[in-house]
Amino acid sequence: MARALSRSDPRPQDWLVGGGEMGKLVRSMDWGATPLGPIESWPQSLRTTVSLCLASNFPISLAWGPQHVQIYNDGYWPICGGKHPNSMGQDFSECWASAWPAIGAAFERALSGETSYLENQRMFLDRNGYLEETFFTFSFSPIRDETGGVGGLFHPVTETTAKMLAERRTRALRDLGAHASKARTSEEALALAAETLSELELDVPFALFYLLGSEGANARLIARTGSLPEAIAIPAIDLAARHPPVWPLLEVVRTHQTVHVGDLSTRRGPFSCAPYPEALKEALALPITPPGSERPIAILVAGVSTRLPLNEAYRAFYDLIASAVTSAVANACAHEEERKRAEALAEIDRAKTAFFSNVSHEFRTPLTLMLGPLEDALAEQTTPLPPAQRARLETAHRNSLRLMKLVNTLLDFSRIEAGRVQATYEPIDLSAFTAELASVFRAALERGGLTLTVECPPLPEPLYVDRDMWEKIVLNLLSNAFKHTFVGGIRVSLTWCSDHAELAVEDSGVGIPEAELPHLFDRFHRVKGAKSRTHEGTGIGLALVKELIHAHGGAIQVRSREGEGSAFTVTVPRGCAHLPEERLSGRTSPTPTATRAAAYVQEALHWICEPGLSPPLDSRPGMSANPTPPAQLETLGGPRPRILWADDNADMRAYVGRLLAERYDVTAVADGMAALSAARAAPPDLVLSDVMMPGLDGFGLLRALRADERTRTVPVVLLSARAGEESAVEGLQAGADDYLVKPFSARELLARVRTHLELGRLRREWTSELGRQVGERTAELLHTCQDLEVEIAQRKEVERKLRATQEAAMQQERLRALGQMASGISHDINNALSPAALYTESLLESDQTLSKDARERLTVIQRAIEDVGRTVARMRMFYREREPELTLSAVDLNALLQQVAELTRARWSDMPQERGIVIELKSDLAPDLPLVMGAEHEIRDALTNLIFNAVDAMPEGGTLTLRSRSDRPAVAGGAANSPASVYVEVCDTGAGMTEAVRSRCLEPFFTTKGERGTGLGLAMVYGMVQRHSAELEIESEPGTGTTVRLDFPVAMLGEMRQPATPLRAHRPLRLLLVDDDPLLLRSLQDVLASDGHSVTPAGGGQKGIEEFFAARERGEPFELVITDLGMPRVDGRTVAAAIKSAAPDTAIILLTGWGQRLQGEGERPACVDRVLSKPPRISELRAALAELADRRISVLGCDAARALGKS
Repeated sequence: MARALSRSDPRPQDWLVGGGEMGKLVRSMDWGATPLGPIESWPQSLRTTVSLCLASNFPISLAWGPQHVQIYNDGYWPICGGKHPNSMGQDFSECWASAWPAIGAAFERALSGETSYLENQRMFLDRNGYLEETFFTFSFSPIRDETGGVGGLFHPVTETTAKMLAERRTRALRDLGAHASKARTSEEALALAAETLSELELDVPFALFYLLGSEGANARLIARTGSLPEAIAIPAIDLAARHPPVWPLLEVVRTHQTVHVGDLSTRRGPFSCAPYPEALKEALALPITPPGSERPIAILVAGVSTRLPLNEAYRAFYDLIASAVTSAVANACAHEEERKRAEALAEIDRAKTAFFSNVSHEFRTPLTLMLGPLEDALAEQTTPLPPAQRARLETAHRNSLRLMKLVNTLLDFSRIEAGRVQATYEPIDLSAFTAELASVFRAALERGGLTLTVECPPLPEPLYVDRDMWEKIVLNLLSNAFKHTFVGGIRVSLTWCSDHAELAVEDSGVGIPEAELPHLFDRFHRVKGAKSRTHEGTGIGLALVKELIHAHGGAIQVRSREGEGSAFTVTVPRGCAHLPEERLSGRTSPTPTATRAAAYVQEALHWICEPGLSPPLDSRPGMSANPTPPAQLETLGGPRPRILWADDNADMRAYVGRLLAERYDVTAVADGMAALSAARAAPPDLVLSDVMMPGLDGFGLLRALRADERTRTVPVVLLSARAGEESAVEGLQAGADDYLVKPFSARELLARVRTHLELGRLRREWTSELGRQVGERTAELLHTCQDLEVEIAQRKEVERKLRATQEAAMQQERLRALGQMASGISHDINNALSPAALYTESLLESDQTLSKDARERLTVIQRAIEDVGRTVARMRMFYREREPELTLSAVDLNALLQQVAELTRARWSDMPQERGIVIELKSDLAPDLPLVMGAEHEIRDALTNLIFNAVDAMPEGGTLTLRSRSDRPAVAGGAANSPASVYVEVCDTGAGMTEAVRSRCLEPFFTTKGERGTGLGLAMVYGMVQRHSAELEIESEPGTGTTVRLDFPVAMLGEMRQPATPLRAHRPLRLLLVDDDPLLLRSLQDVLASDGHSVTPAGGGQKGIEEFFAARERGEPFELVITDLGMPRVDGRTVAAAIKSAAPDTAIILLTGWGQRLQGEGERPACVDRVLSKPPRISELRAALAELADRRISVLGCDAARALGKS
């Protein structure tokens, strides 16, 4: 390198090197034919600039000399497009003439010495046969030559076309989505999309939207951009026409895919669109298919810009346009469908209202005919009714009144919705009227344990109200408050507020959840789960109140807190200006009386379940009006079946109770919770329950009974006013035995009750018999199971042993696979290590000028090479049935710990510090530690593995401790009767191990490090411990760290071996080296030649055979051959066989990466005298040469003596 730098000859091969493909092109060009002249004549400034340009990966171009000769690198090459390679050496201004309007001024400024920088500059390049819209960020910088003037321009450039087009198209898609989403019909969505696309002519020269007919046979032009000529905008297309139309819409309909339309000039003649004058060549036809549609409902035909390539990004942009338009069309269709649905619902609502109005009118006539005779019979004084018959008629009368109330409510509501309210507003004393209405409820409230407070002071003037409407308002609010209030009371107040009166009905009831308040006045809305005295109700009471108040020009508000009560406030304006004039009555009526209060009060009374309340229950034996206490249930037993009957309607409880009491003992309760308590206290023979009840309804009661072991089999019959097959199926699926719909006949009820009682009796008998049979069979099975348990235990023991054998076999197979893999790679590893090992050992032995530091470092390298070789060989020991015998020597564990700590410094110190992690090393080594007998390399490997594991366990840093101890002082002389042991410990403060991990950590292939670990480290440590008759202990707790202890027996003096004296050959030998690895061949030749031997190398098996026989023909035969085993085509075995067949007395050494394998498995070929492992030790090699040379001399001496004897 020094000689090359000192040359002054400016030959191109000295400075024009590298540069990739453009470097090759520059070197191959005849620059003498250009204004720059031959390369050899280029000035130093140009050579330096060109060298810098070609060596850079960034796109760079140079323009040099008066003719602006262009030179560029590999990075700039794609920018040239089709102009390459002619653009190399071309005049820069001529090459990029199409872009000169954008870059010319910057180029001229740079020639005058001023650097120019342009960012995201738009320009049109003619680089692929057409003008292409592009964007670049670049600069022109002057380059000074040897004269001090501007010799050329330095032009680094980055193409930003893709980024700028993506930004422009993203903005376009955003605008398209924003505008088109405002559409309310499909046609409007397409028109808005075309309007937006008209502003995107740089990317979308034109756009046509065709709406397909309902059958898909024709297409009609709905919208288009304005830049397209009229002749191209075909207004209607018949898709079934014989002659194919200009636009392939039928293909789009059939395939549902985008279709490319090429050669537009041939289809319709040349035409162009703004903003470019070139004739358009191609377009795309894209389907518009909203979700749920089986075929496109519209097709977008969009032109492709003449100055942009139709690449993947451009196609994706059109796909996104189609998706945005599809989304807008889908939204418009959804809006249109929603509008139609709302109109249909409104029509249904109007029809429902009309139906309710008609039905209510039809109900009133038969109800009148029912109430008239009932009232006449109850009012009869001449021949009074018997008490039992009167009670039945009173029940019928009360429920007829209730039905009339419901019919009137529905009729009022239908009139309000139809706008046919027949109201008459007259001035009345609202205070007195309201007080009278509220007082009607006093008796019912007091019986229910509540207080009623009425505060209605006189008002300063009468107020205009409709009497019937006001009565319904007050009674509904009072009835609603009583239904949901169980303690406390209700307060009714009427106050004057200058321009209006304010009615307030407040209660201390259960309150209303806040989420329910906005829906409280909706029709048919009921608060789910609300506690009330009854589950009955239509859900239109408060909605009717709101409409009636609005009819008075007033308003209603509610405030409520759950658990604290509610307050309804009604405002009624003063005067009559807010009311319809034709509905006013000028006369002042006396205080009206409540006409409908009786129906409300009678209904309220039946919500109260206390004894003595009207209507009274039948007092005949077997009938109980209330839940019977558990202590009393047993006294009702008798021979008759017991029935538990639950319904929140008092009249219904009394009626059904009377029907059943003649045949059964009946316990009647008012809600589901009372029924559940009674059933659990004394399970009945049958449960009869209404479905709709406050608190726990019929379905909840059924689930609770089925979940309780005591009542699981009790028959349950549900009664409900919900008619229809679905309701019956729901009840039966819930687990009911039967489902009866109201109204029902007495005969049907009694028949079903009798059937289910009989089925229940049979079920109990069958259950008893089945229990007896199951008990007998269970006893038989118990005896059989005991016999089976013995047999199963025996089988489990056999299976356990089989699994253990299988696991052992699988483990052995895995270990065998590992050993075979290690054998396969050991040859390559040992070949790579051999040159380093030979040169290192040679330097240590022969070079006495080495410094102390160099000699120590070489010793470390030599030891590491030996350890690698031994590690590769030892990996195969996992699957060997017999371990090779170890060669043990005295080992100083303290010294070995220090060596390992130094060897692993990079792992526990340098590498963690690069990540900002600190691992502190503490050495606690006992002085005068006795020696132990062992294989030093194996112990070193084990300690290295333990240190690596400790470091991996401390990813956040910690303390690594190396400790050595002797359990007792070693006895001088190593007396046999005074054994002692030495142990070393590797401790960390890391994550620690759980007991499950610790129990398996010595298994081969078990690892907690994921892909970073092999699972062999601790397994190899355990193998070393076993081979050394040592002991291994592991102490670990999660979060506290791990300590691994290795305990070795102390070496006795008699066990320590003296190192053997190395052997050398007594004279130089003629040696033949055969190997396919040139590095190993060279290193062996150097080492053996330094010992004085004559060495001939041969690169491969065939060449070695040829060299051997050639030497014999020259009369210079080789005395010894060293050959590799694994060589291509002709291996070491073949070489040895060929040589031995010709010269049996020639000694052969087989030098191979599989040496230990051949020696250990007895596979050494018969024609080989010695097998040595790679990497070879020089001492071993010398000993083998000396031994084989001596053997050859003795053989030749014997042969000579025999020859002399014969002569």
